[in-house]
Amino acid sequence: ARGVISPDGAQVVGVTNLNEPSLATVTLADGTLQRIATTFTPNQVTWGPDGAIYYTVRQREDNGTPDVLTDDTFMSAIYRVEPAEGAEDVQLYSASGTWGIARMITTGDTLYFSQIPGTPTLAEDFSNFDAVEQNTRPDVFALPLGGGPATQVASDVALFEVLR
Repeated sequence: ARGVISPDGAQVVGVTNLNEPSLATVTLADGTLQRIATTFTPNQVTWGPDGAIYYTVRQREDNGTPDVLTDDTFMSAIYRVEPAEGAEDVQLYSASGTWGIARMITTGDTLYFSQIPGTPTLAEDFSNFDAVEQNTRPDVFALPLGGGPATQVASDVALFEVLR
């Protein structure tokens, strides 16, 4: 995950994962580092317009076949955490059978994210790249920050890039 500048331009947030799952903010004016403990290992991260931090998680699901790469399935989730000490993260979204969440952006009162569906198998990766590429194009969702379910706004997107 890349570092992301806060809406006010005063801080950067990024994923640390040093010894335990966490995020960290750096105040740009003086270099102050603040670690934010998370319940799960963060993958992608972004800021909300209110200063909250949103991060994604990608975890293996138990499918009854331990350590078999071709049968792995994953759960993707989005959490919200306030950048204050002792703040608890709150799950806003989760989906089973996904490869992961690739990009996020907040605008107004909505978080937009791209989610890669399915789980390509190792055999497919090597034998039929075109089929894997076609079957793993992201779907784009809108998640209201005030609560409510995510809704799909686009499917089979060849490129989802955040432009400001």
